[in-house]
Amino acid sequence: MPQMDLNRARKEMVKRGFDGLIAMTAPNFYYTTGFMPPLPGRPGFCVISTDPTVEPTMLLATFNEKVAKHISSQKEVRTYPIWIEIVEMQDIIENKIERQEKPAQFDFKEIYNRLAKILKDKGLQGKTIGIEKDSYMPKAYSFLEKSNPKTKFVDAEALFWDLRSIKTPEEIQILKSALQITEMGLKAMVEGKVEGVTIGELYYRYKMGVMQGLNKENAMGFEMSRAMISAGDHFASVRKQDYKISKGQSIYFDGGITLQGYLSDMGRTLVVGKPNDLQKKIFKALKAGYDAALERLGPGVRMREIFKIAVEATRKSGLSWYTRGHMGHAVGVAPGAEQPPFISATEERVFEPGMVICLESPLYVSELGGFQVEDEIVITKNGIEVLNAFPRDMVEVS
Repeated sequence: MPQMDLNRARKEMVKRGFDGLIAMTAPNFYYTTGFMPPLPGRPGFCVISTDPTVEPTMLLATFNEKVAKHISSQKEVRTYPIWIEIVEMQDIIENKIERQEKPAQFDFKEIYNRLAKILKDKGLQGKTIGIEKDSYMPKAYSFLEKSNPKTKFVDAEALFWDLRSIKTPEEIQILKSALQITEMGLKAMVEGKVEGVTIGELYYRYKMGVMQGLNKENAMGFEMSRAMISAGDHFASVRKQDYKISKGQSIYFDGGITLQGYLSDMGRTLVVGKPNDLQKKIFKALKAGYDAALERLGPGVRMREIFKIAVEATRKSGLSWYTRGHMGHAVGVAPGAEQPPFISATEERVFEPGMVICLESPLYVSELGGFQVEDEIVITKNGIEVLNAFPRDMVEVS
């Protein structure tokens, strides 16, 4: 299973003055451990010290312990009790089981006492610990502070996003596979007659194409497919299952799938028959902005520079009023297809090898249609690798 680069994480923690780090939201727990609990809603924690001689420690429900030990490369797993009864077969045979009282669901005080014990054992109590501060419920944060009164807890949200922005080769391969399956769904969506069918039919074709892209090697890692599909007036058709598609309408697609916890994202514009002059003008300008940005994209280039190039090229190509908040974003561990950093006018960060970003150039024209060009792109040491294979031009369908 994918897992973060622990050495890089420790270096980044030291830069920020952290002595330790606690991951507790589902995406970051999965990112740090490589283990996603089979059922949501059960608190899980991963404690990491900057000291490389101190093993990271998972704290999770007893029900998840054995599976986590099989899946994660982390060696130390501690547990807290929940309401589920779990016993050993041999203990039943030998009649060695004693009754143990269990909480009705979660005992937060007990959970945070056990987390405090981990911090103490790892030499982290009284130190500076990074946590996902905005994600803590007030009640849970109160337990955390009370059980660790001398420990300084600081927000580590930005650190997690920075760590997740640089992908390992294994993460990149998962995103590649997810995108390939997404494109199989898109291809299936437009095969056969499109004119006269409903939006609901396109969703069905897309999802069936995705399902046909699965096999025995990747089916277990598949969690969901998502798509935003519209025809003609985007706002009138995007959620209307029985909306019938007419000749001359543009079709907007923006979607992806979740595979092994990673979410792909791409977008395309199609047209039923031949595009009219206004559709041509809009798409030509959007693609000009996209192409100009793609030509300059690479390692060491500032994100705000790519934003400026894309917007200016779009304006010069016929849409002088065109304005966007961002022209792309990172992609990775779900949920959320749009993740920091964003290709925006104020983003000073440069593109680095290992980043997987979505470069996009969208526009929504009321009463005409939605338009989108969006690819997933890997930043390499010497340039870029575009992962998409589906044509980027406005594809004409019948």
